[in-house]
Amino acid sequence: MLWLDSVFAVPTVAVRLETNYGAVSDIQKRIMPFIDKLHKSGRIQRIEQKEIWGYSLIAGGFTFHLRNDNIAVSYAYSVDEISRPGTLPSFEMPELRTYSEIMKETCEYVREILLSLDAVDDLRYDRIGVVADANLEGDSLPPE
Repeated sequence: MLWLDSVFAVPTVAVRLETNYGAVSDIQKRIMPFIDKLHKSGRIQRIEQKEIWGYSLIAGGFTFHLRNDNIAVSYAYSVDEISRPGTLPSFEMPELRTYSEIMKETCEYVREILLSLDAVDDLRYDRIGVVADANLEGDSLPPE
């Protein structure tokens, strides 16, 4: 068990791709089945097109930033408002999960996206980043 499993923490995983303008249309074509799969699952809450080519999606607590030079997948707990006619709205919080559980699912999404781009000619990445977002006081961090 990671010590992050004992606190309220969520991950972000990002892969920075080397810019290859010749492959932009190929990247878009190959990533669309992933977006379609999320859409068909009914999990997409919001989708926006960004810049010349890129998408920002929110699906089931996960945020996907997909561009020709960067892929990032993060998780955030969101409070959903449920409105019912004639009564006050109620609020629903998703079930709390451990950092390890969310990280495993985040990595699976990144893996699926990268596998969909496997056939893109001359696609290279130059950086992979993993971040844990947790609200902790400085004196409550674990010892090194």
